[in-house]
Amino acid sequence: MPYIFILFFSPIFSGITKLINDKAAIPLHEGECDSSDEKVPRKWLMNNWALFSAIYKEQPLDDIKEYFGVKPVLYLAWVLHLHADLSFISRSVVFTVWVPYLLGPYSQ
Repeated sequence: MPYIFILFFSPIFSGITKLINDKAAIPLHEGECDSSDEKVPRKWLMNNWALFSAIYKEQPLDDIKEYFGVKPVLYLAWVLHLHADLSFISRSVVFTVWVPYLLGPYSQ
């Protein structure tokens, strides 16, 4: 309960509320997602994509594009590609530099 109090009365939340009220910011969604119909794109994304357990699954870029538009999907695809490239490079460096260094004293 205290977290909700901190969230609603924090300067960040009041700043976002002021921006939305002044029409300087547009919220991504309107209203609550209380529809029981699974065919609603927002409900489907909440149940299948916006879960911590879905972190290792393939991202449904086509469904996200239908709901949010092209620009957020391009950014998400770029971040996923960048993450894959950087994780491959970091694993390669660890394997080629640190493993021989750690095994060096034992190879004599």
